[in-house]
Amino acid sequence: MNGNFFLLPKNRRWLYTLVSVSLAGGMVVALLGTQSQITAQTPDFVAPVNVQITVNPTQVLTADPNRLQLIKASLEQVPSAFRNRQMWWEWGRLDGTPVAIHLNSDSVTPGLVAYAAVTAEGLGVFVQNTSTQPIDLQLSTSLSAGIYRIESLSTIISPQVALRTIAVQSPPGLDLHWFQGVILKRAGIVEKRDRLAPGELALYRFTDERSALLQALSDTLEALHQFAKQRRSAADRLRHILYEGSADYHRLLNASDSEECIQSLKAASLIVGQAQSLCRNYRIDHVVPADLGETLEDALGRVADHLSIIGTVLLGIAPDMTVLPLLAQDPMNQNQGYQVQLTLSNGGLHTIALVKLGMLLDKLPANLQCNPADAAVFPNLAPGQAVVANFTLRVLQASLTPPDDYPAEVIYTAGGGPIRVTLGLNTQ
Repeated sequence: MNGNFFLLPKNRRWLYTLVSVSLAGGMVVALLGTQSQITAQTPDFVAPVNVQITVNPTQVLTADPNRLQLIKASLEQVPSAFRNRQMWWEWGRLDGTPVAIHLNSDSVTPGLVAYAAVTAEGLGVFVQNTSTQPIDLQLSTSLSAGIYRIESLSTIISPQVALRTIAVQSPPGLDLHWFQGVILKRAGIVEKRDRLAPGELALYRFTDERSALLQALSDTLEALHQFAKQRRSAADRLRHILYEGSADYHRLLNASDSEECIQSLKAASLIVGQAQSLCRNYRIDHVVPADLGETLEDALGRVADHLSIIGTVLLGIAPDMTVLPLLAQDPMNQNQGYQVQLTLSNGGLHTIALVKLGMLLDKLPANLQCNPADAAVFPNLAPGQAVVANFTLRVLQASLTPPDDYPAEVIYTAGGGPIRVTLGLNTQ
């Protein structure tokens, strides 16, 4: 399949990651990286409202049933093609512990609803523009030391759809966007900027991939400990493979040098891949009990996933996915298909090679047909460049239930080894 290859245009708005860290009573400010993002289309004569949202994850609040009900009601208004409220709720980690959130605006009535919650996985922030004006959003939060993946999931909700300047018959879409990731050697402030169109609802989440990787490694070792009680020699073989990557895990977790990290990413990925292959063989040959084998394979899979995401953050790579419901030829059937656009931009300093953008066909619902079925392939992606690929998902049988997910994958080569990142609403 052929995709599109382009340089990031100059008229795009650039987002900056600003990290402030207190050192010996002073303040050190570091610009860690940039990331391009296409702003929402709004009329030139409508001045945006500037809103600053500050989240304090350390200030825990008592749950407010009325506010939670308001947020749930907003999620119920998500367009029918993306309406699974529980899916949005879980993706945004809104079921966590509520924390303090403060708004500051240059407008008396900014028309914005905001909410923040923390879970063991990280921080989730709900923001909804209920006004008729676009909002230039500055979102800042304090975070502990870690390697953070930062994403947003957004759509336009009614009745504000009519306020958009797009044609009335053009349905609202779903946007899954990765901001430039952040590496914090110590606790600091992370800031992101975005623009919300009238009626836009957005969920922002911050995931500490370093903590997630450590937890996955711990779960793997615990499963190996249980396995060793039954088959010590087999468990020791797996453990020995994983221990070969100890130095590489350490370099990645500390992110001390980008060149070293790229090489360590390749080595660690190969080592975990070998462990996954051996574990799979153990399960097939019934060397490991079925339930324990499933637990071990799941833990190893999470190790592999978090390694890939950490690599993507370190390299400054940002994947995006946009889903648009196709206009129904039959007015009675609103779910005849979807247009999915995958984009990968390189905001880092290294060229990546053999880029592939495609849908995960084996995880698509049975009644969806993807065209084209093959992934789009690009030879390389230099710093400041981006690639895009489009796919059409056709509904083979009329269904009143929209898909639960639109799973896709991005694969690229860095440091001589492949890195695979999955995209979708069920991505943890």
